[in-house]
Amino acid sequence: MRGLSMEALMDLPEFGWMKRLGESHLPCALSRQLLLASNSDRVSGICQSCQRPKHLILEFQKAQLYTGKERNMEELWQQFFSDPSQWWDHRFDKRNPNYPDFKHKHTKDVLWVDRRSNPHWVQTKLSSLAEGAVPRSVFSWNSIIGQHIKNGQYKKAMELFEQMQLKGVKPDKFTFARALNACARMVAVEGGRLIHEQLIAGGFQSDVFVASALLDMYAKCGSIRDAESVFMNIRHRDLVCWNAMILGYVKCGVSEKALKLYRQMQLERVLPDTSTFVVY
Repeated sequence: MRGLSMEALMDLPEFGWMKRLGESHLPCALSRQLLLASNSDRVSGICQSCQRPKHLILEFQKAQLYTGKERNMEELWQQFFSDPSQWWDHRFDKRNPNYPDFKHKHTKDVLWVDRRSNPHWVQTKLSSLAEGAVPRSVFSWNSIIGQHIKNGQYKKAMELFEQMQLKGVKPDKFTFARALNACARMVAVEGGRLIHEQLIAGGFQSDVFVASALLDMYAKCGSIRDAESVFMNIRHRDLVCWNAMILGYVKCGVSEKALKLYRQMQLERVLPDTSTFVVY
């Protein structure tokens, strides 16, 4: 086999399976492997089932996977630009740089804008894409709303909460918890009541995470009766619920009820934490 040309090499029985591709379609890495094989005295490791060189089969499979991804990537970008509204935009809220920039709402296909394998025309088309053409996901909205709350911009957080719904993005339990937190910080009990109505309509009232946030909002706004009503309707109360209710009693000057609830918590074998003792 020494000194055979690529064309002659592919005419051999063990390489005939590649002939249909043609040399120009073979990836460079695979071509180099073939040339190395042609300069050897023999090709070792022939697969008994297909009579193909084992080390070249592996290289060819890798090459197929690579070129398949290339073709698939171009198709995905074409699909993306044909209707950007079907994709979620995560470019501005990624906590992990490896998280995809775009994710399809239904197929869950993902795209990254800085991949070397992207077609050359992607960046040009992205730059001409109208602002807001790709909707933000609920995760993205939650991240932005949470950041405004962290910065003390509670009113802006509530404006974003309304804006996301106007854009057709449905809040999840984390969105509602953030919105209730903003209401609690602003002592905006009426805004909290409107969110309470949304929770009931969306079926979130039984979620202990959301119920805890709702209870905390009423307690911090001084609406102790509403807080008690929420607390009594929580089937599986966690420590956060107990602490929030005790805090509500203390804040409203009902120390006896706070002490009674603390004792009830102990009877139900719920272990207090440092927050419980600070509250009490």
